[in-house]
Amino acid sequence: MKPLPRIGFVVESPLSANDADRFGIVLLLSRGHDVVVWDVSNISRPHIRHIRQDLTLITPHIARSADDLRVMTRDLAQCELLLVHFGNGGTNPANLPILRALAKTGRPRVNFFNNAYPGWNRYRGETGKKWRRICDIGHQLLSGKINFLSALLSRLPPSLLGIRPPDYAVYGGTAGPLADPISTGMTQPIWAHSNDFERSRPLLDNPPPMQRQAVFIDEFLPYHPDLEDIGHPPAMTPEVYYPRLRHAFDQIERQFDLKVVIAACPRADYSNKGALFGDRQVVHGATMNLVAESLLVLGHRSTALSYGVIFGKPIFLLVTQELLEDPVHVVAINSFGQNLGVPKIHFDALQSIALPQTLEHDSHKYAAFLEQFTKRSGTANKALIDIILDATQSRWDKNSCESSQP
Repeated sequence: MKPLPRIGFVVESPLSANDADRFGIVLLLSRGHDVVVWDVSNISRPHIRHIRQDLTLITPHIARSADDLRVMTRDLAQCELLLVHFGNGGTNPANLPILRALAKTGRPRVNFFNNAYPGWNRYRGETGKKWRRICDIGHQLLSGKINFLSALLSRLPPSLLGIRPPDYAVYGGTAGPLADPISTGMTQPIWAHSNDFERSRPLLDNPPPMQRQAVFIDEFLPYHPDLEDIGHPPAMTPEVYYPRLRHAFDQIERQFDLKVVIAACPRADYSNKGALFGDRQVVHGATMNLVAESLLVLGHRSTALSYGVIFGKPIFLLVTQELLEDPVHVVAINSFGQNLGVPKIHFDALQSIALPQTLEHDSHKYAAFLEQFTKRSGTANKALIDIILDATQSRWDKNSCESSQP
């Protein structure tokens, strides 16, 4: 029997139990693969606070210095295949040393662009959106959101920087290549599906019983640490946001005879913040399951809204004027609304809000969304990691033979 390939993962956010599942790490370990994970977030995103979980199945290595990167290079050079969840936004001063370290391994590398979502590209490449794209770039320039050195590095030839493009790029829907700024003509595409679809596969085969509930996909909006870390003030203060949100939930519950349950943001900590959502249940780590068993999905712009599309649920986008004027939120909110044809529910004040009379969705727009952002038609219906191993077998089989020779 041929030896199983040793698989190396590189991540730029601390690995969670959810990540280990959707990235295929749990499945690989269950089959007996040797798996190694390197977390480079301290180097690539030093301005973000990183909260790491204690995982039972695997302990990631943490790269914090140039010496650690040299150790990482030697370790990953012993792998047959590298699965890289890092550097997908292009080259910048922070990630350049990591990309050089990966190039030195000499191992085939797979990058992932399978989680494109509406607004990801900020109008880039969209027909009829050139003026919006120009205005958005102008706003980012005035607010200091564009880093000129990063923009320059992303446009230089990889060989000039001592790096190389990925050997493979994983796409979900047809929008995947549009979200890919680093692949070249030498990069081979792997058409698969999004990470959310990967996690949904068991529930699509065995759906749970429906509950008379609506699920709100929380984004921890006034408190989200990423906004603070990038120096962006929240669009709304907690004193304004939560009372309005509770009022909107009250009316939705009365009109549709549903109980609203909160799918907490993975980064949220409500332990010392009181009953911000009233007496409603706040559930952590179960967003997909809550969506699958609910009759209605509520949210702002979270990528987890795709669960609502995957399971065919009506979706309401809850918006305020503040959110629609905030550059962090407005592009994604408008893009989700346009692509899904779902209503925007304004909860700007503590007064009656306009709600649809029925719970329904546009099946044609949902099908188009899945094709564009989730899973291109005609792709294999199997585990994401198996699609990748099938597509790359000629490379890692060759590497396995080479590494086993005396």
